[in-house]
Amino acid sequence: MVVKILRLVLLFCLTGLAVLTADAQTIRYITDDFQVTLRTGESTQHQIVRMLHSGAKLELMETDSKTGYSRVRTENGQEGWILTRYLVDVPSAQDRLDAAQKKLANLELENNKLDAQMSKLKDVNNNLEKKTKDLTDKNRSLDQQLTSIRKTASSALAIDKENKTLQSRVVSLERKVQSLGQENVVLKDRHDRDWFITGALVLGGGIILGMIIPRMRARRKSNWDTL
Repeated sequence: MVVKILRLVLLFCLTGLAVLTADAQTIRYITDDFQVTLRTGESTQHQIVRMLHSGAKLELMETDSKTGYSRVRTENGQEGWILTRYLVDVPSAQDRLDAAQKKLANLELENNKLDAQMSKLKDVNNNLEKKTKDLTDKNRSLDQQLTSIRKTASSALAIDKENKTLQSRVVSLERKVQSLGQENVVLKDRHDRDWFITGALVLGGGIILGMIIPRMRARRKSNWDTL
């Protein structure tokens, strides 16, 4: 892997130098895709089994530090020897770049979905805020109505209390009027009785006088005749 990176750096440097010196020449870039030979043995003299592209996944069977070769097995089960310096513990930069680009694309897609959801949530939030404002205004109006109703109810209670007081006074006055009426009837009856008695006495006195006066006159006449 280190060798590949060094090669890539060297290629970029050479490419940059070529751009500076190319003038009117057509610009080209060297590919970062290269192949590694898989051989039947541990030297360049052994037969090439196949060419392995950079980033190929291999199973490590054994390593010979003296020759610098390692025996590996491909994913389809083919075995052979490859230079150990071409083996690394992580996938190639291109594979990681592709994976990163794929992950980035997925993240961008997810981000777009989140943006869409966020936009919907903003709309929902705006609707909720509007509804909250409407409810607040309605609640304020209801509070005002309740205050007015309470005032009206308080006035009504005061009026009702006053009416009850007046009714009580009216009942008391009616009782007094009734009592005075009864007293008046009693006084009238007494007055009538007194007048009746007075009249009877006057009449009786007149009758008595009517009986006494003729006798007195008769006595006076008799006395005058005797003289």
